Amino acid sequence: MEIHAPITGLEIRPETPAEFVVTLRSRYDQRISLNLKALEIPENWDVEFLSVEDEDVRITTLEMPPGGEQQLEVRVRPTTNASDGIYPVIVGALLDDGRSISQKLEVVINEGIEKSQILSIYPSYSEVTLNPGSSTEVRVNIRNNWDEPLSNVQLEVQDVSGIRTEIRSFGTIEELEPGESRTIPVEITARADAGSGVKEIFMRAKSSDIQSEEKSIMVDVKKSSGSGFIGIGLVVLAILVLAVMIRKFGRR
Repeated sequence: MEIHAPITGLEIRPETPAEFVVTLRSRYDQRISLNLKALEIPENWDVEFLSVEDEDVRITTLEMPPGGEQQLEVRVRPTTNASDGIYPVIVGALLDDGRSISQKLEVVINEGIEKSQILSIYPSYSEVTLNPGSSTEVRVNIRNNWDEPLSNVQLEVQDVSGIRTEIRSFGTIEELEPGESRTIPVEITARADAGSGVKEIFMRAKSSDIQSEEKSIMVDVKKSSGSGFIGIGLVVLAILVLAVMIRKFGRR
């Protein structure tokens, strides 16, 4: 079994939850059952395991197929009177035979969070690798860390040469309540003619009068070795065809 969180530390105000995306991967060749637990949390804090597709669904156990993979949202809710500081949280998955895997997370409580951090965004991945013509989906969490609602909240993604992005949501969030968060899927596609190299996509959220700090995702475009061999093969084929034509028509 493996457990991984691409983002392991979040800074929040004490009255808002910290939400992490955690991926579980099974290396077993048989179906296994897992119990999800908070192994270490500060006193009186609460930890929930939620479905990333439906944040209202709370998960306590999982049935993993052979070689299966499952993404979860881990919501850590501190006490409202928590003091500023760094708090470790350890979550884990326990197998029926007693073995377990765990992931350490950190929640930073900052009651004096700056205005630019009132509205925050957290992509589920900070970097992805794509072949030309391929795509992947990144989930971007938008959170209202303030004690008042934010209106007309939307995600903006900067255009990058060779990369196409599509925000797969229903447009503007009319109102984001205090402590509320929404997860927006963003599809990232490397165009078929994209050159190799690392490209950086910048994104931010904005409401009627507040905007978040920028976050970025590094996109590493790598051409497969197979495509190089195909290209060489086509060049050789073209040369052979040209040679045959010259030989054929040159005798006339």
